[in-house]
Amino acid sequence: MIKPDRIVSTTCPYCGVGCNLQLHVKDDFIFKVTSPFDSPVNHGNLCVKGRFGYDYIYHPKRVTAPLVRRYLLEGGPKPEGREQVFAVSKNGQPIEHSQISNDWDWIETDWDTALDITAKKLGEARDFYGADRDCPLAYEPSGEDFLSPCLAEADLMRRLLPAAEFAGFLAHFYHLYQDIGYLGVLVKSVRHRYARFNVLSRLL
Repeated sequence: MIKPDRIVSTTCPYCGVGCNLQLHVKDDFIFKVTSPFDSPVNHGNLCVKGRFGYDYIYHPKRVTAPLVRRYLLEGGPKPEGREQVFAVSKNGQPIEHSQISNDWDWIETDWDTALDITAKKLGEARDFYGADRDCPLAYEPSGEDFLSPCLAEADLMRRLLPAAEFAGFLAHFYHLYQDIGYLGVLVKSVRHRYARFNVLSRLL
């Protein structure tokens, strides 16, 4: 039986459940993953990915630094054409023999630069969608299609706005359709999902 030098507590990176993990480390190598039984999230249970899917840590091509598309890093417009699947420039120079525009190259950068670009793009998304009102019924697909563009936009804004601002946005975005068939049900599902925002329960 291998005895660990130390056990490191962390959170599983695979999905959004947030299962608690305990990494058993020997000579700086993770050889086993368990979970505490008193974990309030998963009570010691793990799926196959959480329990055995940690070997990617030692993959030679593991991403260990922030990556940004070249056109974003250089402040240029989004280029036309197909995106590069996954080509990383370690030194910032254009990738040789690329079959598409080098503007799509992934460039390693520092955290401050990556976070500044992320904050800028999130602000642009907020400004672009924030003024939307009265989600058009024409946006909605038939009942055979699960994806709702209106709900997808509402979910995006939930991630961008503080709770109080999101409540105001949602009240104007959905208010025409609260009692109309499919969207009435959709709005009720939104109300149920975000019931933790007390202000929403009064608006919807």
